[in-house]
Amino acid sequence: MSLADLLNIQGGLEKLRISAFSDVEFKNGTGSFTVMYNPTTYSKEFKAQWLPPEGTDPNTKGLEFRQLKSDTASFEFLFDATGASPTSKASIDGSKISGLKTTPGKDYDAIDLIFKGNNNLTGKAKPVGVEEAIQKFLEITGEVQGDTHMPNFLQINWGTYEFKGVLSSATVNYKLFNNAGIAIRATITASFEEAKSRKTQAKEPGTSSPDLSHIVRFKSGDSIPLLADRTYGDPSLYLEIARINNLKNFRGVGIGEKLVLPPINKKNQ
Repeated sequence: MSLADLLNIQGGLEKLRISAFSDVEFKNGTGSFTVMYNPTTYSKEFKAQWLPPEGTDPNTKGLEFRQLKSDTASFEFLFDATGASPTSKASIDGSKISGLKTTPGKDYDAIDLIFKGNNNLTGKAKPVGVEEAIQKFLEITGEVQGDTHMPNFLQINWGTYEFKGVLSSATVNYKLFNNAGIAIRATITASFEEAKSRKTQAKEPGTSSPDLSHIVRFKSGDSIPLLADRTYGDPSLYLEIARINNLKNFRGVGIGEKLVLPPINKKNQ
């Protein structure tokens, strides 16, 4: 429990919220989960990206440093039905979350799930245990959805912090039980991996940046429309790639053949 929780038992505290989306563009919101307690700490893993110099054989041993990026985040969430650690209901400005939509029946608050009908924990409602809240957390973050056949894409918002990705792992640790054997305290250690649409990736600096000229080697499984989509976020620009490389038959590119991918102003297309 954070100090802010203790100081805001009656007031509205901004809580960490996980919003679910059915698409990697994070436009179609499908639900959300608001934690009971804000995590006191979280961790980010940074990875150095080393790639072959542009225009060289991708199998070369000479590598250039491109960027140091963070693409994973881990949190530990506490679920507590003992009532020993007071907390407050969340205060959330949904307008800060791009694409967020209210989804009746799919917007869950851990406090509501643990203390039925007792939003501020000041009444006489009895806790029902932590299991339902845990299952709703796992439903929102990791359950395969029937319409997309994959888990939700997730946007984590907490104050100015924002992370977009997918759940990579979740470990539930049950720590306390009542006389009936019902779990009344547990933690979930959850790790998330960053997820970006191809259009978002194409805007970032690196070998696939649409704002830099670079040379690629055509590999097995490649196609000109695929390279256009991967680099510019628009497969229809394959004709421009073919024109710049003087390709008479864009389907006849040989494996290992070099192609120039220059910046393309889409407004002029």
